[in-house]
Amino acid sequence: MNITATIGALLLGLAIAAQAHADTSPTATLDAFYAASAGSNQSAFIAQLTEDAVLLGVDGGERLQGEALRDYVSKSFGSESATATNGNSWGYHSSDRHIRLSADGTVAWFDESLQHEQLGAGRASGVLVANGGNWKIAQYNRTVPLPGVAVASPAGAAAPAAAAAAAVPAAGPKKSGCMQLRHKTNSKGGC
Repeated sequence: MNITATIGALLLGLAIAAQAHADTSPTATLDAFYAASAGSNQSAFIAQLTEDAVLLGVDGGERLQGEALRDYVSKSFGSESATATNGNSWGYHSSDRHIRLSADGTVAWFDESLQHEQLGAGRASGVLVANGGNWKIAQYNRTVPLPGVAVASPAGAAAPAAAAAAAVPAAGPKKSGCMQLRHKTNSKGGC
């Protein structure tokens, strides 16, 4: 076998290995998740999830896990009401994704900005786990950003900035000859 054939075989092997790795990366799993959701492909969507995956939706009380999540997906993908109003309400795609891997490479945390043709911007974050060479989504949290909206404090509670300001006494002018706390006695000197 000549050197050119050996190098060619080596490069082909590396290309195949790189493609196999790319197909099972956290990024590939998330992309497949969004492609399946946009196409209402229930089996492909569920294939991206762990058995006990948790989905936290934009509704404050929406927390679905395991079988309840699969039932919800089955009903939602078959529902014509969601698609009749908004097009495919699951049709998000990532516009800015950040992924961080655990030291042993078996857990990935992600956060990303999402875009939807009709619904606009969104955000998502979650956790993926490596399982038998494949990455699966263990937790997925989708949110809708509220730009420029101040969050109201509960009635009777001080706003966070006001509470922080009230906790720090106003600094008055220092008296002449006033020194900070002494190191050994913790008493003020010359005030």
